[in-house]
Formats: sequence, structure tokens, C-alpha cells
Amino acid sequence: MGEIELGINLDGKNDVISVLLHFAEGSLSLLEVIWYNFPEPVPSTWKEINREVRIGG
Repeated sequence: MGEIELGINLDGKNDVISVLLHFAEGSLSLLEVIWYNFPEPVPSTWKEINREVRIGG
């Protein structure tokens, strides 16, 4: 499993987008989203402030 966490700025406020990933068929080239957290309503655009990718087993 892995996770991508994006720090974003949306309408002058900082927020976080988190996406939990699963390696489909054991391959990094086949990632499936198994959980996500987006601000509501989901914005069509945002400014990315930082990005962190974590990979775990």
C-alpha cells in the first residue's frame, strides 16, 4: 500500500488531499485508489503547496 498527501491552497485556505493506494496484482504500475479525502465540494482547480508520497507494505 501507499499514500499520496497533497497540501493545497484553495480560495486562500490551506487544506489536504489524501489518497490511499493499493498495488493491484503486486505491480506499482497498476495502482487502485482504495480511499480518498478531498475537500467538499471537490474543487476543479487548486494550488499545490507540497506533496508527500509514502510507501508501506
